[in-house]
Amino acid sequence: MIRAFAKSVLAGALVGAAPYLLFSTFFALLGLTRVEQATDVPASLLLAIAPLLVAAPIVAGGALLIGLPFTAWLARHDRESALAYIAGGLVAGAAFAALLVFVIDVRDGYWLAGLGAASGGVTGWTWWASARRPDAR
Repeated sequence: MIRAFAKSVLAGALVGAAPYLLFSTFFALLGLTRVEQATDVPASLLLAIAPLLVAAPIVAGGALLIGLPFTAWLARHDRESALAYIAGGLVAGAAFAALLVFVIDVRDGYWLAGLGAASGGVTGWTWWASARRPDAR
């Protein structure tokens, strides 16, 4: 169950960080072509994965605070399905991202709710696909 949770969080974080990973990887590779010291290599690699390091705790927090209680609710009411997890992930991801944007007061950052929705949907689908017994699908 922990492995399925980690897998779903990683999948959602990859989707949420994907647009930023493209740019950070590009800039890290540009930096590697101009490496003058050995200490520049770890810094470039850290730059490349920085968006994933930011997205993973956010997705994990959303999965813990929203996803696991939602799973318990669906199981208790015998409503588990792929569609329920995907739809729940989409809504929760959008709401969680919008709430974070509101709390940290990022002006004009509400477009991130779309990115949160995509991340939540993928997290929900991956959770459904990896945490359920094959006969439960």
